[in-house]
Amino acid sequence: MKRAVAFWLGPLAAATFNFGGNFGSSFGANTAAAACSVRIPLGLAFGTYDVFSPQDRLGAGSIEVTCDQPFSITMSAGANSNDYRARRMLGPSGYLAYNLYSDVNRLTLWVDSSDSTHAVSGSGTGLAESFDVYGLIPAGQNASVGTYTDSVLVLVTF
Repeated sequence: MKRAVAFWLGPLAAATFNFGGNFGSSFGANTAAAACSVRIPLGLAFGTYDVFSPQDRLGAGSIEVTCDQPFSITMSAGANSNDYRARRMLGPSGYLAYNLYSDVNRLTLWVDSSDSTHAVSGSGTGLAESFDVYGLIPAGQNASVGTYTDSVLVLVTF
């Protein structure tokens, strides 16, 4: 039986989530409990975005998963988008486009659950596994002064 847990990766998030449980089938059969936990030691923050800079604004964070069976991780499009390929943060007078990547070169997008074949996988050895989250705000966006935020749902399926 597949199980999933969802939690929010918000700005400067730092949290630990534990989940697991016993699943029994009919006729008194017992199955082993899955034991997993998720920790976000470093939430993702981009710092100050300069509309006049020709350089993309980069950010990085991480997710740590400890699970005793193989699992996969996907991330939603965020609260301000319907497409993980076009994530965006909401600010005082509009949006600021950004995206999340699983590699330091920012070539591989963190996909949502609609594209589970490209989800990031974990081995599930029972030891903590760390997964980097890299962010990029493209240069050249016309954004007004203010705070821009988004909340992304992270889904761990095991």
